[in-house]
Amino acid sequence: MADNLTKEQRSLCMSKIRSRNTKPELMLRKALWGQGFSYQPKIKGSPDFINKKRKIAVFVHGCFWHKCPKHFKEPKSNKKYWLPKLKRTVARDKENVKLLKKNGWKVVKVWEHEIKNDFEKAVRKARMKLDWREVNINGERVKARITIKESGDKRELMRLFNLWKVLNSAVKAISTRGVNLHEAISENAFCLFFPCVRVVKLAKGKCSYDCININTGKRIQIKASSIHYDLTSFGPRSEYDDLYFLDFSRLDGSFDVYKIKPDWVYNHKVNATQTFKDQQAEGKRPRFGIMKNIIEQKRLRPIKTFSLKS
Repeated sequence: MADNLTKEQRSLCMSKIRSRNTKPELMLRKALWGQGFSYQPKIKGSPDFINKKRKIAVFVHGCFWHKCPKHFKEPKSNKKYWLPKLKRTVARDKENVKLLKKNGWKVVKVWEHEIKNDFEKAVRKARMKLDWREVNINGERVKARITIKESGDKRELMRLFNLWKVLNSAVKAISTRGVNLHEAISENAFCLFFPCVRVVKLAKGKCSYDCININTGKRIQIKASSIHYDLTSFGPRSEYDDLYFLDFSRLDGSFDVYKIKPDWVYNHKVNATQTFKDQQAEGKRPRFGIMKNIIEQKRLRPIKTFSLKS
C-alpha cells in the first residue's frame, strides 16, 4: 500500500472514510435483524452491535484499520503517519474490550474477511460463541473448540428448534421422511442443564464423542430423536464413557433424558447373528431403536425432563 498524497489530500480522503455503516456492518446488521441485536448502541466501549438480554457485544473490524492477524500488511510509504495511527486504533480496541468485559459483556470480534469469505459462519459467531479452551478429558488436558455457555443460549436453541420444525414439516409434505433434529440443537440443549460443554473439534486427533463433563472429564455421547420409535445409528469407531438418549418426540421444545449403560448397547443383537459390537468390529454403522429395544424393554424412566421454553 503506497501513500503518495499530500497532507491536505490525505485529510480529505480520511474524512470520506466511514467509521459506521460500512458494508460489512450493514451485511451483518441485516442478518442479525430480529435476533435481539441492536446496531450502533450508545454504550461505553462503542461496539457495533449488542444483544442486551444475552449481554453480547459484537465488533466488526476492518482487516487493515484494526490490523487483522491474517491479512494486515504494513503501508509501504508514509509509515510515520500510518503506523502510529493504526497503533492507536488497536490500543483503543483493547481498551474497549477490557471495559466491556469489566461491565459483564461477552465480546465477539468479527473480521471483515470472515464476512466476505464465510458470511454464514460470521453470523453464527455473533450468535452462539465457540472458542478454543483446554479441557479435562479423563485426566488429560486437551485443547478443544467448545461451545461457551452464555445467558440467552436457551432462547437461541428454542428459536433454532422452531426453525427446524418448520423445515421438517415442509420436507415431510413432499417426501416420505422429514429432517432429523440437528445434533447442534440436541447436544447444546443437553449441556444447558448438565455440567458439560459441547466439543466441536479437537486441536489434535479425531473426536467421536459429543460432550465433556467438566467435573469428571468423562466423554459423553448424545443420541436424540424427534420420532418416538426412530432408529439410531452409531459410528464404527464411536468411543465414549457415558451415553444419554434425548426424546424430543413431544415436539414442543421439551425432552426426556435417559441414561443408557454402554454394555446394553454393545451387547444388543442388531440382527439374528450379530451384536452391536460385532458390527462395529466389521467397520459397519450399527442401527437400532433405543426407545423400543432398550428403554421400553428395560422399563427405564427418564432421569430428568427439561424444556427449552423460557
